[in-house]
Amino acid sequence: EVQDEEESDPDDPMHLNKAVKHTVYFYYDQYALTSNGFATIDQIIQKLKDNPKLFVHLKGHTDQSGSEQYNAPLSKKRSQMVFDYMNSRGVSAERMILSSYGKKKPAVQNEDPNTAWMNRRCEMVLFEK
Repeated sequence: EVQDEEESDPDDPMHLNKAVKHTVYFYYDQYALTSNGFATIDQIIQKLKDNPKLFVHLKGHTDQSGSEQYNAPLSKKRSQMVFDYMNSRGVSAERMILSSYGKKKPAVQNEDPNTAWMNRRCEMVLFEK
């Protein structure tokens, strides 16, 4: 039986109403936003401004190299960077959920150097409350 709590579990936001995921990627060991990142986030900001019912869950991740002790704060800095930028562009903190996972939830398993970039990311899941 599915419980109500599961429906609104922010860690599985794809369960949520009208959930759509967008992703921005980061350079190795970096949390600065790239020009592609800014362009993607600007689109999300516009969607949030157009629809006051929308919220966004920011989920920071790292690749598999390095220790979890190192990666946990790095993934937090990545989601925080997106949060701060969106906030500076008029998205209120109340509409954002901030999470970070270090290297615990890779997008690609058994990464090689050619695919590692896919794990250095912040996922932004738009959903309606």
